[in-house]
Amino acid sequence: RINLREEEEKLNIWIAYINLEMIYGTNETLSKVIERALSYNDPKEVYLRLVDVYSNADKLEEAEDVYKTLTKKYKQSKGVWIKYLTFKMTNQETDEARKLFQRAINVLPRRKHIPLINKFAQLEYKLGDVERGRTMFEGIVS
Repeated sequence: RINLREEEEKLNIWIAYINLEMIYGTNETLSKVIERALSYNDPKEVYLRLVDVYSNADKLEEAEDVYKTLTKKYKQSKGVWIKYLTFKMTNQETDEARKLFQRAINVLPRRKHIPLINKFAQLEYKLGDVERGRTMFEGIVS
């Protein structure tokens, strides 16, 4: 049994390998490394880290594709939806983020709605429409 700390280190090494392939390799070699990373690590964690790798490299279309995969495979994960919403809002795609928020509300179980609404209201307040964010907070309180 490998303990949690070693699992994180193993994932860090794979992410470093992915970064190297992105810089020095081809799309084909990058795809192969990603596939191997997915098979040797928790796929959800690999996908979540892969989104950061693509975002940091300004490969937003690739990051978007990974988010689409994440929301299909892990549609019950509030964290995945929040990260995707944050990505949309930080890239000034507020209308897209609002549509995505509605989709997340429809897919997630009710018990996860309040934390999701809370986080999206914070995003609206900081990066979108302040008034809309305030209204969302008021909706939670009442």
